[in-house]
Amino acid sequence: MTTTYMKRIRGHAWTIASGLRASLCRPGTSGARRMSIPVLDPYAGPVHIGGLFFDVPDSDGLVVVVHGLGGKAASNYGLAAARAANASGLACFCIGLRGTDGSGDDLYHGGLTEDLWLALQNAQFARFRRVYLLGFSVGGHLAIKAALDRVDERVRAVAAVCPPLDLGVATAVLDSQWLYRRHIFSTLNRDYGAVANRLDFMPSAETVQAAKTCRERDALTVVPRFGFRDVDEYYESESVSRRIHELETPTLMVANHSDPLIPIDTILPAIRRASRALRVCWVNEGGHLTFPGNLDLNLGGPLGIAPQVITWLASQ
Repeated sequence: MTTTYMKRIRGHAWTIASGLRASLCRPGTSGARRMSIPVLDPYAGPVHIGGLFFDVPDSDGLVVVVHGLGGKAASNYGLAAARAANASGLACFCIGLRGTDGSGDDLYHGGLTEDLWLALQNAQFARFRRVYLLGFSVGGHLAIKAALDRVDERVRAVAAVCPPLDLGVATAVLDSQWLYRRHIFSTLNRDYGAVANRLDFMPSAETVQAAKTCRERDALTVVPRFGFRDVDEYYESESVSRRIHELETPTLMVANHSDPLIPIDTILPAIRRASRALRVCWVNEGGHLTFPGNLDLNLGGPLGIAPQVITWLASQ
């Protein structure tokens, strides 16, 4: 067997095992304050952006954690990042993008940075002088795009863990991986059921649930909701790959050679075009959003993906 093939096998094993552990072990959210930020969307009407706020009262620094596709504010990787942030003296807000709380308010997409902008405008966060964005998977794509979109002048640095850089390419990879796609769809379809009941201009839940691929699902949901011409315009216009050469905010990207969902050949073209603001740390073990507990990225601080990344963010 080739080295590449073995890496893929190990990557799948790490990713699946992590998913099983996450389903069996739900970390507590003690110390967090649940937040619901009301906003008025011109198409969806009243929308709430939720999240968990882990405050450090004397801190002027805030880490905003952005979950991945099918994730929640209370996703395990986000809670681990919140603990690492607090341990470093930084407050943390794990955002729940619109619709992920099951309210049926609305839905989000892989380039919708508006929720980050709206959340940071909230009076609760006015005291923070330093803001850091930390995103996981599609949330990492959103974090990088938020820096490109300049959502807030207080953003000092960005970190993205296992992010796609081209939404169209990443979608094609996910559509070839039925097990992961089925897992993600189970969450997205559950949330969409409430959206369909509330927004009468959207397709029925039955229609969306019948979609066989992410591409088909995006064409049914994201395209009509956000006014894209078609799914190709959505992927092309929202992908950070086309603008990554414009990046000015210090950005750390952690990529895994064994990642089964974000293969290295899908991100290398964009990385080669990136500005010098992007720093890439390559990892040889683990899977998608899954790493050895003693991971050392040579960034300083305690070992592990969350403490290492938080240490780097705080140093910027």
